[in-house]
Amino acid sequence: MSRWLSSCIAFCLVLVFNPFGKLLLADEPAPPSRNLSGHDGSVLDVAFTHDGKTLVSSSRDSKIKVWDVETGELKKTLTNHTADVYTIAFSHDGTLMASGSTDTKIILWDAATFEPIRTLEGHTAAVREAEFSRDDKTLASVGEDSTFRLWDVATGELKVTRTDQTKKVKSVAYFPDGKTIMTVSHDLTVGLYDANTGEPKMFLKGHKDVLEDGAVSPDGGQMFSGSGTDWGQLIFWDAQTGEILCDLETAHGNDYGKEIDSVAYTPDGKYAVSGSKDRSIKFWDPKTFELKHVIAENPGRIESMSFSPDGKTMVVGFGGTDHTIRMWDISAWLE
Repeated sequence: MSRWLSSCIAFCLVLVFNPFGKLLLADEPAPPSRNLSGHDGSVLDVAFTHDGKTLVSSSRDSKIKVWDVETGELKKTLTNHTADVYTIAFSHDGTLMASGSTDTKIILWDAATFEPIRTLEGHTAAVREAEFSRDDKTLASVGEDSTFRLWDVATGELKVTRTDQTKKVKSVAYFPDGKTIMTVSHDLTVGLYDANTGEPKMFLKGHKDVLEDGAVSPDGGQMFSGSGTDWGQLIFWDAQTGEILCDLETAHGNDYGKEIDSVAYTPDGKYAVSGSKDRSIKFWDPKTFELKHVIAENPGRIESMSFSPDGKTMVVGFGGTDHTIRMWDISAWLE
């Protein structure tokens, strides 16, 4: 039995009696935080600019908002989309931003002026997530039309369309080396694709419910993914072999729900963080799979999550009954 699996089994036995982690952790105060208000619908994505000075958010209110991080001032509101804006992403050189919407369009923006540059059309249902390649020449996108697509950033040309996953594709992420792309789907699979050709490498199975989000660790050695509706399940995967390292079937869940809408690694790789409809945010040790910190009893479901470039600030967008954005100083937890 592998060391990874042994650790996971031991921890999961604890979770059988303690699915919400309350006995694992002493009651600890949440880190310092502050709120941003302005959206009229669930905040579906949040992202920092590369200098960490600006935060961009998108919402079911069809709007994208640009905020000054230091002051919390709303600097600009973008209204080019006509429906829910599910995703925003910045290029690695910091010059471009992409947004994707239920209106099926992807818009490329000048990240300095937030003026639109071009629109990419091809998806036939909601665009759920987009991400730039490591060299910023290609944009990967996924959508509710059950497709994974690759676009030429310079021309807007659609280069690749894949339909291997048979239901909504909800999340896409490049590996740090730029050679592989991860996708997660409602067909219960995690897909791995060649980032250059778009050809599939493997499809991973283990989730018991529709997948909502996935992430790749900063060193490229691990992935984790979260499912929703009836199971608050997290699975940690070996990113090279596809082996399940740890399956936490009841990582989230309470009377509010179980769905895990957001997962992300902190930039230093110290934590794998999950956010759920149960209104909690959980910080997991990706080496031992132990639950290290919990921020519970938030005002709404955790729709979106991002970290500042230096990793010291975590920002979350709420949904359901609350449409605010909250920023936490988590620097003490990184020491």
